[in-house]
Amino acid sequence: MWKGRGTSFRLTTSAKPGCICGQKSSHLPHQNRGDKINARPSGTAPFLLHPQNLNTPLDWRISELPLKGEWLNLAAGDGRYTQELLDKVDSLTAVDIDGVALKKLKAHVSGRDTVLKTQIADITKKLPFQDHSFDGVLCTGSLHLFSKSVLRKIFPEIHRVLKQSGKFVIDFAVDIKRQYQNPTAGAKKIKPNYTLRSAKALLETLLKDYNIQMYTSEFADDVSNIEEFGFITKGKFILVVGEKR
Repeated sequence: MWKGRGTSFRLTTSAKPGCICGQKSSHLPHQNRGDKINARPSGTAPFLLHPQNLNTPLDWRISELPLKGEWLNLAAGDGRYTQELLDKVDSLTAVDIDGVALKKLKAHVSGRDTVLKTQIADITKKLPFQDHSFDGVLCTGSLHLFSKSVLRKIFPEIHRVLKQSGKFVIDFAVDIKRQYQNPTAGAKKIKPNYTLRSAKALLETLLKDYNIQMYTSEFADDVSNIEEFGFITKGKFILVVGEKR
């Protein structure tokens, strides 16, 4: 597991559009108890996180938010945050391009069929939902994989399916580097690779119709991954929570 000052997570560096699957190379981000996140607010919204809650894992922070209604989990994979969402919301629709991952998701939360739906879909395309269908959207571990041109397709779809005053929670990895243990390999940047500054500017542009707050932190790989992957990964990430105006 990758441990860092701000987060601890595995992250895939290449994937099919819209895919974040449940395989070793595609784990969803998650944080350990005690990780620190520094608030970088941009705008305000009454439901957003308070600084004293920022030292808890993302799934714990989800439990702190007053989430309710119908929620959409984009690029849900095998359901890293499905249980936490189901404990809060009235209904949840999980979307992923990988049908196998969605089957695993349903297996992990068996007995919740009345409030959980799954849908195979590519998040880079038009989403198979009507306008203003959801009270909230969660998307973790995938958005940083896409180019700016693709993100400019994804975010309008999120906006379209969100109800007025709808909430969202997303994360975005930045400044990612692989430090290979082979001394001749050195450090390599991962593409697409956004800097913290460029990602924040891009997100603020894409989310101009929202009240948002951004929180930034760092992550660093644990040496336990060296044998399996041959490198240490370091970087930062942005957590964005917001409300549609």
